Amino acid sequence: MTTATDILNRYEPRRRPFEIGFWLLYYLANAAANSLTVLQDVERRSLDVAPWEAITWETSSALAALILTLPILWLTARFPLDWRRWRSLLLIHVAGTVVYTLVHVCLMVGLREAVYATMGTNYNFGPWPRELAYEYLKDARSYLGLVLMIEGYRFVLRRLRGRASTRPVSAPSAFWSRC
Repeated sequence: MTTATDILNRYEPRRRPFEIGFWLLYYLANAAANSLTVLQDVERRSLDVAPWEAITWETSSALAALILTLPILWLTARFPLDWRRWRSLLLIHVAGTVVYTLVHVCLMVGLREAVYATMGTNYNFGPWPRELAYEYLKDARSYLGLVLMIEGYRFVLRRLRGRASTRPVSAPSAFWSRC
């Protein structure tokens, strides 16, 4: 019978390549799927958009998000989810969503402008306040999803190491009574 220790002992030497590979495949798959969706939308609406533009939009966003995964990994390691500190963590992560959006947008716009320049044309992001608000709605969800995915993965590793309880840190009733 295979134990959690056996699984962990086989996994640990491969952990870093697995994690790097996971993030690369995750963003590559998202960029590919989103590019196909945009290309279908462009075709359905008969828009004057070249295929390279749609692919550039999605790959620039994915590459920017991939780059921002490292700071989120650091932030979640520095400030792991804990019901006992939910107020301070909420502030940290709300600020994190804002910073994530600003950096994500600047990186992806910069990448898009570089690609458009090599294609001999200009990229127009649009009015910054409106576009930032639009991007924030998407990026805040992405940020939250990343935090939950990272924390879930770390929880599974702690469980395999025998260092995580199956019970929440604080019982829900105790948590809500302190709010």
